[in-house]
Amino acid sequence: CGGGSGGGYGGGGGDGYGPGTPATPMAGDKTGSISANHNHEALITAARLTAGAAISLDIRGQADHTHNVELSAAEINAIAANQQVTKPSSSSNAGGMYGDHLHSVTFN
Repeated sequence: CGGGSGGGYGGGGGDGYGPGTPATPMAGDKTGSISANHNHEALITAARLTAGAAISLDIRGQADHTHNVELSAAEINAIAANQQVTKPSSSSNAGGMYGDHLHSVTFN
């Protein structure tokens, strides 16, 4: 959703104040499973997997707050090779209904 360095590979469009449009996975994209999920989305595009560079993945999706997941180049390459990778997200610092919290995101 429009965030993270390098663009919105965590979801569709959106701004810093509201949820984005749901991401539609394309061939070769990888979608992560998010613990205690409440409308977040974790999507790494095939182009990002092929590039193999480290990314900061914005997983906002349809939620009213954002989190980032930091993935190293080695982790991106492992995900591309269908190996399981689990990483914690950043803390929300959002308060509100869900309070300050984070998630675990698992690919493959």
